[in-house]
Amino acid sequence: MSTIGWRNPGFLDGVLAMLEVALSLVLRASIGYATSDGVATAIYRASMFFNYHAGVQLCHLLSVMVLDLSAHFDPRITAKQIFAKAVSRLLSLCLLALTVAAVVVMFNGDPTKATTAGLHMVQAVVFVVLVISLVMAMAAAQIVAREGSVNYRKHIVAAILPLLLLALWAGFMASRTFVSLDNVARSNEIMFYFMDYVPLLMIGATLILLNAPRLFNFEKPYH
Repeated sequence: MSTIGWRNPGFLDGVLAMLEVALSLVLRASIGYATSDGVATAIYRASMFFNYHAGVQLCHLLSVMVLDLSAHFDPRITAKQIFAKAVSRLLSLCLLALTVAAVVVMFNGDPTKATTAGLHMVQAVVFVVLVISLVMAMAAAQIVAREGSVNYRKHIVAAILPLLLLALWAGFMASRTFVSLDNVARSNEIMFYFMDYVPLLMIGATLILLNAPRLFNFEKPYH
């Protein structure tokens, strides 16, 4: 993981996302050892932030990968690609701010109102991630249909599979706000880890196994 960002600086977002997933897992596991309710709440806040923001980081990274692939096939859209990347980065910063606000609001003020407001904010974050993931997955599929080059199979897998995994993660996280507390989606710890952390870790594993930083460094073709 340590050399990924240096092979392709654009993948530093992926490195940071995986670090956030790891931190979220460690913090969540340490909640039971907290010495007070205040400490437990602070740990839960941090774990929650890293969890959601990892998804935001990966959303930006995967969007940039699809944009790079599209521009590789059609260099005429380079200017549009640069603009789209800037928009994606701006959106990721807005989602970062919304995630921070959600974590702060959720545990301050009236418990019922604050929790509801915070849940609506994180729901908005994952809904945006879900929509972007599905749109970019369809865009990548269109590239395949249009170009049909067997030389880019690894590129397509490295883009589409992680996007579908991210959509799965976002869909699950969004659905949790619509179900009751005793629903398996919210009460089952195994289900939570399997549908939350596993998809995010699988995205990282896919990008590493396929050597995505090198694949998407089109200045030095890998295929």
